Amino acid sequence: MRKKIECFLIILSCCSLCFSQQVISTAGCHSVNGTIQLSWTIGEPVISTLSNGSYILTQGMHQGLLLIDAIEEIELSGLEISAFPNPANEFVNLKVTNELTSQPDEMWKEFSFQLYDMNGKVIMQNQIVSTETVIKMDNYAPSTYFLKVSIDKKSVKTFKIIKQ
Repeated sequence: MRKKIECFLIILSCCSLCFSQQVISTAGCHSVNGTIQLSWTIGEPVISTLSNGSYILTQGMHQGLLLIDAIEEIELSGLEISAFPNPANEFVNLKVTNELTSQPDEMWKEFSFQLYDMNGKVIMQNQIVSTETVIKMDNYAPSTYFLKVSIDKKSVKTFKIIKQ
């Protein structure tokens, strides 16, 4: 009898390890309205969040809080890059000015941009061919996006764009 109980416990332990990183959920969502955030998952009975001011420890599959600490930028003299309006509704203007604007053909062949969603998926990419580029956002859902500007395939500046 004891061997049967030990075998049952070993099998139960192995099964719990196989399924330890999964949650079976029927629904879930994350919403932001001004300064209030609401994240929820139905089907996850036990979660816990502890904080001491500097660190946050969350137990559970649904991690509602995403913090981006830093986006590395490369400083180039004479280069100014801006993206506006932010938050955006229908479009974002990307403005690039440089000392080399008097030589447009030489300057623009190296410039490009990529638009990423929150999952890191590239949803749009294109060459920058003039000092102002209009990026249409009306086909995308309200969310947070990242607009990365590159020169010769090296990231120069990244913007956090909020689509309303």
